[in-house]
Amino acid sequence: MMGAAPSSSNPLLCALSLSGPNRGFWFSGSTLGGFAETVATMTGVAVAELDPLTMLRIQTKNTFYEVTMPRPPLARVLVRGGRFFTELAEATFGGSSFGGSCVKLTWFGVGLHLEVHALDEWIVTSRVQSISILDITAAHGYV
Repeated sequence: MMGAAPSSSNPLLCALSLSGPNRGFWFSGSTLGGFAETVATMTGVAVAELDPLTMLRIQTKNTFYEVTMPRPPLARVLVRGGRFFTELAEATFGGSSFGGSCVKLTWFGVGLHLEVHALDEWIVTSRVQSISILDITAAHGYV
């Protein structure tokens, strides 16, 4: 369904959280098409565009993360930061969302939440404030 073109006969609504920090936040039209249009105007990084061993430094509202992409375009990552990743851990990166059911797959988006699968659960970060892209030579302790 994520690839389906929005139309007046396909009014798929994206269910956003009605509690927590996203309460009352709706993107353009609150439809899948509105989600796609809004995300298309945002700053971000696609996993497929990264070189192997690229490291991202990601600052969210609450936490600083280091994410290393061993083999893009695969969504397997090494991540450290926050209370869930106090040590370097392997995880699967899902993508970015507004905190609801619509996710831009394998894309790190500024202003959105990151969705990471590790420890047998999906972990959703606070909103991304900034992303820095580094090469492996900047990653102390990873080599």
